[in-house]
Amino acid sequence: PAGGPTNIVAINALEDIGIRVTFLDWMIVGYPIGLVCAILFAIWICIFYKPEPIREDALVVAKQMVSGSGPLTTREIKCLVVVALMFVTWIASTWLPIFNTTVVALFGTCLFMCPGIEVISWKDYMSNGGWDGTFLVGGVGAMADACLATGAANWIVQTTLGGAASWSPVVVCLAVSALICVLHWLCPS
Repeated sequence: PAGGPTNIVAINALEDIGIRVTFLDWMIVGYPIGLVCAILFAIWICIFYKPEPIREDALVVAKQMVSGSGPLTTREIKCLVVVALMFVTWIASTWLPIFNTTVVALFGTCLFMCPGIEVISWKDYMSNGGWDGTFLVGGVGAMADACLATGAANWIVQTTLGGAASWSPVVVCLAVSALICVLHWLCPS
């Protein structure tokens, strides 16, 4: 759910029809699929885009880069602790719904900037990230709620997938994939 606004919209839409998907549920389904897809994609790339043999001088440069990194800095350790705390809190949201995905993300972002932690400064945050991503997530959520409240979402589904219950599973998957592609083309977020 923390991977992008589309995931949150999907989870909220499922909750509106009575299906609760927790962060842990999402992980249990998503991580294995992601791992399998990453492995298949790596194999696919190696088959269709043959990797060049690694030259000895390239190995030397890579070893120098790794050996020069040294131990973790205090700032890196603080960053790892905050990210781990966010991850644990997201999983805890399975049992404690007060730890909403967005709330935890905002809290973690603020924690990164707290005095004493200072993994990132407010100036760096505003110049490299800023509010546009935050407003994007909120805007997508508001648009999804508006589509559900006005019946537009129901109309889209009924118009495009109205008879899907009688279709074969392959046709349903293809139709849903095509619908998602069209909707992403119209509204990329």
